Amino acid sequence: MIPSHVLILGAPLSGKLRVCNLLTDLEEVEIPADSHSGVIIPTTISTKYYSVELKILVDEYPETRGEEVENLDKSLESLQTWKSEFISPEMVELRDALDGLVFCVNTDDDNISESYLQGCLDELDQVRQCLEGDGGEVWSGFFAVVGTKPSLELEDLAISNGFEYVTLEEHGINEFKEKIGRDRIIELFESHEWSHMDMKNPQQEIASSSDYTTRQHNKLGQMTQSLLNENEDDGNNESPVDLSVILEKLQIAKSEVEGMDDKEKELHAQKVIEEVMNYL
Repeated sequence: MIPSHVLILGAPLSGKLRVCNLLTDLEEVEIPADSHSGVIIPTTISTKYYSVELKILVDEYPETRGEEVENLDKSLESLQTWKSEFISPEMVELRDALDGLVFCVNTDDDNISESYLQGCLDELDQVRQCLEGDGGEVWSGFFAVVGTKPSLELEDLAISNGFEYVTLEEHGINEFKEKIGRDRIIELFESHEWSHMDMKNPQQEIASSSDYTTRQHNKLGQMTQSLLNENEDDGNNESPVDLSVILEKLQIAKSEVEGMDDKEKELHAQKVIEEVMNYL
């Protein structure tokens, strides 16, 4: 099977290998101590629907570790140099092969500044524009900004620049029944529609789809009954469905589909519907 590729990029000590370790066992991978640039980690992702041979490409700026690790200004300059090389015509084959890009940031560093974070996101935005091409089409790959620990400052900057922010310190599910932290990173990889993947037995997929539909119909029935009985004191202490949460999800989804083509809107709508049903 032809492998798919994801690039994991970051400065030293930014959590690149910790992201890799969520997807594969690194014990058998030789990792140089002086630099993580050019490390290639092969792995396989397998779900009940497909399997994909994946090559995780790890890159680091600067290429050799030195004083730039401590100096944020020089670190940003190194990222700018990396970006210039990445968007050059010589790198077109690598760009065309990518299904995703994960940018890692060491948010444990107390000296990290908002200007440095914004500078990193500005460089990453130029990378995104290059991947999308001159026509402005939506790239089929995924982006994520990963911090070593929660950072409201970086999260706000990432969202305002159109990037998803995830942290390595968190895991589990939030109040909206959405996966967060390490679990979200795994979900991001497993839910992606890879350029090259081996679909599993179609009959098994049909059966799974049928089971899923049955479960969702059952949930709809439970929700309807809950709403009908909302004003009845029947001794049931189960919390009613919070419709405000559902409406908020739909409103966010409406804003997210702006600029998408019809196919992308349909796929995104299906994802949102599934999230809403899982919340129920």
